[in-house]
Amino acid sequence: MIYRTSSLTNTAPASPSPSAAPRAAISSPPAPSSPEQATVSGAERAAIERACDSARQYSGPSAYQACLAREMASLKSSGGRPDMSRATDSERNSIERACDSARQYSGPGAYYNCLKREISSLNASRGRPDLSAASQSEQAAIERACDSARQYSGPGAYYNCLNRELSSLSASRGRPDISRFTAFEQSAIERACDSARQYSGPGAYYNCLNREISSLRSSGGAPDLSNLTSAASAAVERACESSRQYSGPGSYYSCLRRELGKVGYR
Repeated sequence: MIYRTSSLTNTAPASPSPSAAPRAAISSPPAPSSPEQATVSGAERAAIERACDSARQYSGPSAYQACLAREMASLKSSGGRPDMSRATDSERNSIERACDSARQYSGPGAYYNCLKREISSLNASRGRPDLSAASQSEQAAIERACDSARQYSGPGAYYNCLNRELSSLSASRGRPDISRFTAFEQSAIERACDSARQYSGPGAYYNCLNREISSLRSSGGAPDLSNLTSAASAAVERACESSRQYSGPGSYYSCLRRELGKVGYR
């Protein structure tokens, strides 16, 4: 397939007389006059015009002609629209969605190159992984963690995200048991890991729980504040209020111990 820049090039119009009404430098590309020019489809012509519309409206005819030439060169170098027949319907839809911005605002060459990149990404991925070994809640968490990739990226990026989350889940060794801790400690651990639970996959969430359990164990547990006056106890608690609300119990208990040290208690 041969594309020639001349298929979208007009000779600049003669300068209008002072009394002539102003008009656009070039209203549209000429109709193809040869079989080689005719290889540019109507949709490709429209996409090229759309990509150069800003130059046509706000720049001079030279800038407009240069834009047309660039878009024709880009179309020629792209090799045309790639074949997506081997992709599933959902994969094709995902590829088209990922390239929709290029389709709307760029020329056909950029659009076709985007399609090719997404096809290469899909081919390089290992395909959609099997999530059936994970529990229903874990599958839902994995899908939630990869939802942005599913919506805004091509299928290759989405499948790679699913595979990463599965690997993270496998490496995490599953959800740890926190039932032996107090109700306050369980609640604090869950609260500290809530962001990971909502926005990350189950592996990241379970790893967060394990980190908080380790922090709790290394903290030495809740310190004894009974020897403090009411005012001193309130001051220690107040100094650690942020840690109590937003961190796990280990961080909170460690904060209490630091504050006790400041007032001379161990």
